[in-house]
Amino acid sequence: MKEHNDLVIIELDRPRTLKLSHLVMKRFSAATKMPIVEMDTVGTRYDYISEMMYFMLNHDDPTLSRAKVDELLEQVGIAYVMKKFGEAFEAAFGEPEEDDDADPQTAAGTGTEA
Repeated sequence: MKEHNDLVIIELDRPRTLKLSHLVMKRFSAATKMPIVEMDTVGTRYDYISEMMYFMLNHDDPTLSRAKVDELLEQVGIAYVMKKFGEAFEAAFGEPEEDDDADPQTAAGTGTEA
């Protein structure tokens, strides 16, 4: 199994890590009652973004409360929060690596493997 670095550093009161993981998604889904098929809409509502940021930050530092996360995010501004939120999603769900053996190339015009 290949290692995948899915951590994103966010500069708040100190450098902190954002990680979108199975556990984070599970907790977010339970808190918001959002089904998995709607997860792609998280970025369309700021309350969801804020909640997801809480779970991603809390994963690394369980002492953080929602109020403290809101305070930290308030200090850095919306544009920075949105940028880091996007980076965390990209790190978690980025482009899958292609498996060359899964789709062998065919010889031009023959329909058979090269």
